[in-house]
Amino acid sequence: MNHQNRGIESRFSECWQPTLIRADDQKGLSDMQRWLKELSGVVFDKIMDQLKELVCARRPGLKPSDEELSVWVKEHLKGVRPADYGVWVWFPWNRCCVHVLPEQEYVEIRCDRNRYKITTDEQKTLMSASIGIVGLSAGRASALIMALEGVGGRFRLADFDTISLSNLNRINTSITNLGVNKAVLAARDMYAINPYLDIKVFPEGLHADNLQAFLLQDGKLDVLIEECDDLYMKFAIRQQARRLGIAVVMDTNERGLLDVERFDREPQRPWFHGNVGDVEVEKLKGLSKKEKVALVMRIIHADILTARSIASLMEVDETISSWPQLASGSALGSAAVTDTVRRMLLGTFNESGRYIVDLDEIIRDGASRHSQPEFFSPEEVSAEARFPPGLTVSFSSSRDFTHEQIRQLVSFGLLAPSGHNCQPWRFVYRQGVLECSLDPERAGGMLDFQNSASCLSIGAAVENMALASMEMGFSLKCDLRPIARDINLVCKLQFARSAERVEGGLFQQIQRRVTNRKVGDGHPLSQKEEEIIRAVVESQGGCLWLYKDAERLREAGQVLGQGDRFVFLSETLHREIMAGFRWNRRQVEATRDGLDIATLELSPSDLIGLKLASRWSAMKILDSLGRGEVLERVSRKVMRGASAIGLLAYPGQDKRAYFQAGRIMQRLWLTLSHLRIGLQPLTVLPYLFARLDRGAGEGLSDKERSLLSVIRDRFRQLFPTPRGYCEALMFRLVKAEAPSIRSLRRSVDEMLVFDQP
Repeated sequence: MNHQNRGIESRFSECWQPTLIRADDQKGLSDMQRWLKELSGVVFDKIMDQLKELVCARRPGLKPSDEELSVWVKEHLKGVRPADYGVWVWFPWNRCCVHVLPEQEYVEIRCDRNRYKITTDEQKTLMSASIGIVGLSAGRASALIMALEGVGGRFRLADFDTISLSNLNRINTSITNLGVNKAVLAARDMYAINPYLDIKVFPEGLHADNLQAFLLQDGKLDVLIEECDDLYMKFAIRQQARRLGIAVVMDTNERGLLDVERFDREPQRPWFHGNVGDVEVEKLKGLSKKEKVALVMRIIHADILTARSIASLMEVDETISSWPQLASGSALGSAAVTDTVRRMLLGTFNESGRYIVDLDEIIRDGASRHSQPEFFSPEEVSAEARFPPGLTVSFSSSRDFTHEQIRQLVSFGLLAPSGHNCQPWRFVYRQGVLECSLDPERAGGMLDFQNSASCLSIGAAVENMALASMEMGFSLKCDLRPIARDINLVCKLQFARSAERVEGGLFQQIQRRVTNRKVGDGHPLSQKEEEIIRAVVESQGGCLWLYKDAERLREAGQVLGQGDRFVFLSETLHREIMAGFRWNRRQVEATRDGLDIATLELSPSDLIGLKLASRWSAMKILDSLGRGEVLERVSRKVMRGASAIGLLAYPGQDKRAYFQAGRIMQRLWLTLSHLRIGLQPLTVLPYLFARLDRGAGEGLSDKERSLLSVIRDRFRQLFPTPRGYCEALMFRLVKAEAPSIRSLRRSVDEMLVFDQP
């Protein structure tokens, strides 16, 4: 786009359009050199800085050396000399010549920091809009902010008045501009922000002969911002805007008052929201000052005015010459106008109405919002959470358990792990038999396909109780036969006297076992440790994949990262995951379940990142943009510090298979605790894959099923599980210091019932 100014010889007060000259246009450059010489002009050539910023912006996150940066710029120029690249902009009113990037690249960099509050596609929509502004005193700030934000690419500005000294209490400009037409000055400053704008100026203001041209010339306006003082023109503009279907926005510089009249959507809408009734526009020309004030009060409403404004109004022409306005009110109003117009153009705000942003009401004595800390450090958690009271068992010589011994037994069972610490179990003791069931209020969900994860947890709880019963002098017999009358019943446990004792100190590890999410330093497993781990799983009929080489760990981190991103960008999964988090001490101690964020061992920055990611509205935007790579970083980071990555599988895919896998999982975990090797379960992907493989992705959208299938294929390359096996537990092993904290558990009285005969 090439804007020709009215000529170098134009009077300074009238000149407002820059001249754009391609850097390879020899004739244009010759003219520019002549102007610079004749007018003692100044040259600003920062094209290399702009090019460097451009190439870096297209490679976010990279920090190139000076040599690398030079290479990137050279590659971008493709043989063109920097001096011949882009456009020279001649600003005749201040005799400056500036070298800038070509239009597309200029807009890209100038609006780069708008993303993703404004997406690239939205920015293009905004830059294609035509906006008219009438009254460039109050309207000037709106014009400049819109130019800054990229709201509008074509503008029409109208004002007959010039800058006076008394205007400088709210108009941000230099005293060197006194006497310059307000519309001309606004155009100059907008072009200084973006020389590629298309601006038409009506320095004579609006009147009957040019109103139609202002609204329709070169295409109908998309939005009209009305800030003029002329009462007749306020109505005349609305009369034509309503007829043509043009939306009108007006800021009043009073308590942040903003009026929106969507004549584009409501062609019969009464002007000023019906506050003034029927008015014959032509008769407004002859109104006296008192009549005008009365009509203005009908437009604004006296009850909206502040006490200071009412007092000021009564002093006009007495002790003050005009209605007072402040720079802060002008800035507030222009921000509201720009924000509103942007959302109107993007179709996210569609209503008419009157809106007030009253800072006196919002920011005042007694209105402060006192926020409580969302997070807490391990030091703030109760001693019980960090050092849970030790559980004991009492050896009995009798044939049957007492109720107190059953309570002890179940207390050890409750120390088993469960997904998001949901504790999906309940226990009933009747006639010497302990029944272990699913709690339907806690089992299920997207990550518990066919209650498989809950059955895994109950299997782990039963393994704990088997070890505890042996310590008490009993053996445990587990009956897994299905019970038709109770679909939630998983198994029945019976006990008999036994002299068998547990070897290897596994019982002592039940209270010490804990999830360890410390990052670690990547210290590898020894061959002996690996042999012990494999023996535990394989001796119980399980199947184990265990990798400790850097390449497999890196691949696992990438797969897990993709899984994290998938979960955070799925509305259903996001809601389920976030519902399980406990963000502060009050929540943790009130519920005694869920995933205490203090157990996540996150760095302060990762913790803040998780809190930000807990907002689904933000994740929805990331998904719509096809972004969210940052959501993969935590998994990739923790895998770099892992000692190994593993997958425990078991033959079968029904509840029994997951139950048996849960017993193996718990025995493995206790063994690792004895070896002082930390374990972090990574259960999300295996249970999503179960839903995908055996449930046809029930509950997932077509897009989600497709994305998950891609991750599934990559996962199979890493862990080639035999057909017919359940993938019970994916886990990370780490050699690191003990965790800072462990999760709380609900009390045994909440989950154990004695059914008296």
